[in-house]
Amino acid sequence: MAEFPGWLAHKPSGSEMVHLSLLSDAVACAAELEASARPLDSQAATDTGVLLHVLYGNLVRAIRLAYSIVLQNGSLESTLQLRALLETWITVQFIACDPSKPARARSYINYYPVALIGVLQELPTADLSADDRHRLNLLDKHREGSEKDFRVKRTCKACGESQNAGWDWDGRTGSARGRLDFVTKALEGRIGPPLASKLIYSLYRHTSPYVHGDILSVEEVLLASPFGQDVRREPRPNAGLAIPVVLLAAWLLLDVASALDAAGGANGLPARAQTVRTALENELGPKVRGPLERGFAAIQARLPGALLQEGDGGRYLISPDRTRLVEVVGLGYDYFTGSLGERGFTADRRVGFSPARDDLAERFLRGESIDRESGFVEATDRITGD
Repeated sequence: MAEFPGWLAHKPSGSEMVHLSLLSDAVACAAELEASARPLDSQAATDTGVLLHVLYGNLVRAIRLAYSIVLQNGSLESTLQLRALLETWITVQFIACDPSKPARARSYINYYPVALIGVLQELPTADLSADDRHRLNLLDKHREGSEKDFRVKRTCKACGESQNAGWDWDGRTGSARGRLDFVTKALEGRIGPPLASKLIYSLYRHTSPYVHGDILSVEEVLLASPFGQDVRREPRPNAGLAIPVVLLAAWLLLDVASALDAAGGANGLPARAQTVRTALENELGPKVRGPLERGFAAIQARLPGALLQEGDGGRYLISPDRTRLVEVVGLGYDYFTGSLGERGFTADRRVGFSPARDDLAERFLRGESIDRESGFVEATDRITGD
């Protein structure tokens, strides 16, 4: 296929080739597991069969997404596949971390008619085939009996009353973001190094602009020139992420495969999968910790009186007046106000989050306002204490 004038396909560097090789190995391991895990029709009606069906389907989707990243050589557009892969991981973990796994898996499957009718109803009637109109009528009758199971309720902040917030398959969180919050709390301390649960959350936040077409994604494909804006001939493959998309994709894929393996739906991941995991940990560890830790040290050197601390929860930099704190959170920084006492820093407010921007962190610690800066996301949650 011919290239567009002035555009270049991403040509991976030597280190990127190593990362792509690891992702290819992860895909091969997951595909081998998939081949031994195809659910049997005889199991379909059982709780175990429903669970395996859902985990198997999500594994197949994860394999396709990861393989598409390989085919793109980890280009900028791979960020979109990474986000889809992350949401697949969230679905799998939301089901797997619940003691009643089959019940959540059955809810996932039973939501099909509710989800499909929502799509069909949005289409103009003239665009529907006769078969689609027939399906719409059948699904509408089916939905009348099942919709109550998927209704998500939220408390109205203004009136304090419970209101219908729409429908979602888990019937409680209402969105992939809600399930992510649930999963990160459930897995806190159980997602081993080098990927902590906070990193998963920040990865979700960082990939959002590239899915929704925010200004951050637009700036990645443009290049300033003496004659105005020009096309960036070869955008950065990681969209500004400190950790290569390819490595993150490999880790997420193997974790999705492991969930199916743990459910007893396969003969097990091949032995070489552990070798791939070890290689991923060796590659990911320094990339998670190194750049952010060096950034903190540089800020401290420029800001006399700033206090650098490290504890079980992570790495922190506290302002000279001891009223502000910046914390390393996965791929970026969290910002807090509060006070430093004998037992450490007590936060009274989470101000917001940003990618690892040392300039924003330094300005915040100096007492300046960063609310309107590009990349800063104001927090909607508030800390109320124990």
